[in-house]
Amino acid sequence: MVDEIVSTKICIRCNLVKPKTDFHKNPNHGDGFYSMCKQCKRKYRISPEYKKRESELEKTNRYKSRTVVMGHRDRSSLPRCCHTLTYIEWESILETQQYRCAICGCSDKKLEHDCIIPISKGGALTFENTQALCNVCNSKKGSKLLSATTPN
Repeated sequence: MVDEIVSTKICIRCNLVKPKTDFHKNPNHGDGFYSMCKQCKRKYRISPEYKKRESELEKTNRYKSRTVVMGHRDRSSLPRCCHTLTYIEWESILETQQYRCAICGCSDKKLEHDCIIPISKGGALTFENTQALCNVCNSKKGSKLLSATTPN
């Protein structure tokens, strides 16, 4: 009968050798597990040391960027009542642009919806705010406020 080899790891808080099943998984660490065991992690999360560290993070840019991501998550869950572009309106936009990209003028690529005023800047997916761009131009534009130029 083959004995199972249980791999172990040392917790950085309690300095005890424990099986890896006592650690949360983390693919970003070299061995695939956090350096603190589950018990120590629980104790650390309720400690004043942890709360002090969180208050210091509020003053840094890392915390601000984290709140921006959370803000995006909150905005994305809002009802989208202002998006009123219909298929007929989209076809009308394509016909107006002669089935060409509004920036580079190519006609051989698939065209995508692009909001002239991006949704992240307060725009909406409406007939007046939509243009057709190829994938390359749409990726380059991103969430910038560029108006479409007429192709040569």
